[in-house]
Amino acid sequence: MTGFINIKVDKKIKSLHTSKRKHPDLIIGNEYFISFGSNIAHPCTLLEIDQNNRMVVVEIKTKSKKPNGGNKIYFDEIGETPEQSILNTVTN
Repeated sequence: MTGFINIKVDKKIKSLHTSKRKHPDLIIGNEYFISFGSNIAHPCTLLEIDQNNRMVVVEIKTKSKKPNGGNKIYFDEIGETPEQSILNTVTN
């Protein structure tokens, strides 16, 4: 496997404004999904929750063979399902 695993999600599902997002209960070690756009979701594992910053940030590692596969995203940019990850698409 190289790169991200791609899960296509129905194009009718659209990203929500950050004020309307609902994030799942986050548990370190659990499997979740993230999306960087284009209605594609990627499975990931929650590695860390950093609550020392002004905003809560989660660190994830995607299921890829890439070295340093970790990413930092905001707590509301993760989903329990591929569909929820589209609603909570990662923002720039």
